[in-house]
Amino acid sequence: MRPTYVILHDPGTRGQHIQLIAEHPRRLIYGETYEFGADGRYHGRVGMSDGHWGQQLAASTYNLHFGNFGGLPVKIIYFLLGLALTIVVATGTSIWLGKRERRGVHDLRLRSLWDGVLWGVPLALTLTFLARVIVGNAAPLAAIFWFLCALILLVAATRPQPRPKRLLQRVFGACLLVCPIAALLG
Repeated sequence: MRPTYVILHDPGTRGQHIQLIAEHPRRLIYGETYEFGADGRYHGRVGMSDGHWGQQLAASTYNLHFGNFGGLPVKIIYFLLGLALTIVVATGTSIWLGKRERRGVHDLRLRSLWDGVLWGVPLALTLTFLARVIVGNAAPLAAIFWFLCALILLVAATRPQPRPKRLLQRVFGACLLVCPIAALLG
């Protein structure tokens, strides 16, 4: 077996422990997790390599999900397929909303909410990245992201006119320009 990850959980607390994840050759699982206490004593393994078949099956989907086979060409293909799926979903929903409007079903709030999802979520991710660069890992990144998403959608729902699309695109574009500069300076 070849160790791939070492994880220190809850450092500096009474519950601190270490997990060592090791690849098993010629197995589909991403690895077996071995547990050690704070004193270094071995506590056992999780059972990914020899546990219930469902557990082994779940551990085997990890490498398929992330494309951890075939090297860089597979990673590039996964990226392109993910990008294509994102484009299909975004344009498909926009086309559907456009068809509804051409049929006379004008729902300004729904269109505004879709703009908030389509352009607000990438904006929230970008602003969360900037918060991490500025504040560091101590920033509550998940809370920042979800707060920003909720705020964007709340504003989009309560003020559907004018459509938030252009404003969100401009702010998102500005943040994309600021990110590399902030990352270099931070």
